[in-house]
Amino acid sequence: MRKKAKVRLVTDGVEGFFRRDREDGRKLDRGEKWDPETVISFEGSAEMTEALAEEGLRLQRINKRAPTFTALMRSLKHVKSSAPYTRDEMNER
Repeated sequence: MRKKAKVRLVTDGVEGFFRRDREDGRKLDRGEKWDPETVISFEGSAEMTEALAEEGLRLQRINKRAPTFTALMRSLKHVKSSAPYTRDEMNER
């Protein structure tokens, strides 16, 4: 079974980036287990809202042109070998 990736969106800018980095470094120095995650950091909420809105619109445009899930993944240049599912089939899963 594949482990789910943890992704966080934050709006704490450079200060938050260095704070998180120091905290993770201290954990590793103490020999504690470190849970890897992906953090997407923005300078502020306005930048985050703008970026997410633009990306959401891009995905909506691509999704309308892609008849299957596989076609959608190819158009996003993220192809993994799997059976071609339609969008409706993916929504049911």
